[in-house]
Amino acid sequence: MVYYRQGEYEKALEWYQKALAINEKVLGTEHPDTATTYNNIAFLYNEQEKYTEALKWYHKALPIWERALGKAHPNTISVYFNLAMIYEKLGKTEEAKKWSKKANKI
Repeated sequence: MVYYRQGEYEKALEWYQKALAINEKVLGTEHPDTATTYNNIAFLYNEQEKYTEALKWYHKALPIWERALGKAHPNTISVYFNLAMIYEKLGKTEEAKKWSKKANKI
């Protein structure tokens, strides 16, 4: 997070990837803490306006959090909103509406 806040996105990504390797090895790819790292990587890409990459990582985190935390958990809902915002930025209005409705239902 320090590198992210300093705007050093490449260094931040490097450390997130190191954390991810440890999480996947120790906790597995379906653990909620691993999903948190997926989410952090997505957030980093989103901040850099690398939306395609951000979508990939949000979609990795989402099903794990839905299963482990439930669809009404704040982490899960935040991904729904983040997906809606990214799809809107990409001009994919219908997809954005789908995710926004999903978040607002809860």
